[in-house]
Amino acid sequence: MAAIYQKGLAEARWDSMTGAAQALGWHKTKLMRAVAISQLPIEVLQLFEGKTLLYANGDVLLKIHQVIGTAKMVECAEELLKKPKRRSAEQIVAHLMGVKEESRLALKIRKVRSQRVTRFVFEFSVKVSEAAEIIAGGEDLAPIIKTALSMLQTKQKARKQRTKPT
Repeated sequence: MAAIYQKGLAEARWDSMTGAAQALGWHKTKLMRAVAISQLPIEVLQLFEGKTLLYANGDVLLKIHQVIGTAKMVECAEELLKKPKRRSAEQIVAHLMGVKEESRLALKIRKVRSQRVTRFVFEFSVKVSEAAEIIAGGEDLAPIIKTALSMLQTKQKARKQRTKPT
């Protein structure tokens, strides 16, 4: 989608995203997301060569980029590029968030409502033998939590927009 948009710009078939969306019959928001995803660092995009990059994963990558920045994201991507092996899109995203492959850290996020207050509960589980490493490197969890919260906020906003009466 982004490549078609860029090609159309170069050929002067349209001069804006709005024009491209109208000419192609696409939703402008989807086009904007596709272009934003295509502008992620090349090292990150290389990790997904030959894989279908779903919008959901693309959105997560954009949030990770927003939280950790370009330099850190490129550094994490290069770590994976140096050790080529088959990885799922979820494994790649987890690594970019700072979860190392060797780590068996599991994160669950629940929404709990009690006494008229809704809270997010983060539940981490890890093998006892790996706990010291995680406790020592606890600052590594901050980007994961920030990204997770950011994604939850985005989902809540989208849900509210869908349920608003028109």
